[in-house]
Amino acid sequence: MCATAWVLSSDGDHAIFVRHKTLGWSTPGGHVEVGENTIEAARRELEEETGLTRFDTRIIGDGPAVVHVTDTNNPSEHRHWNVGWLMTADMDAPLSPVEGARWFACDRVPDGPPDLAATLPILRTLLARAAT
Repeated sequence: MCATAWVLSSDGDHAIFVRHKTLGWSTPGGHVEVGENTIEAARRELEEETGLTRFDTRIIGDGPAVVHVTDTNNPSEHRHWNVGWLMTADMDAPLSPVEGARWFACDRVPDGPPDLAATLPILRTLLARAAT
């Protein structure tokens, strides 16, 4: 199981992506470690890959925003679960250059997994609803 942090600016116009060696640009995230829940894993991965801590972000909603389930055979046949949490962050918060984290305009999604462009409109709607 994996957990990801979908981090948007408070106005929902920008999102943070990190450079991944095989996926291109992607959301910060990774495998859930023993003893962690998915929100803890998402926050840990976010800090490792962007430098943003739990004090730099705010979780939107009471639970995960998205869950992607894919069947894969890399390296063996299995079902891959990815639990995504929606967060906001101040665009002025410094990002770590180590993983190549940066903000992108949501209407200019970089090359990466196909779910990036498909998921952002859903998350922007959730963010707008949370603001009302």
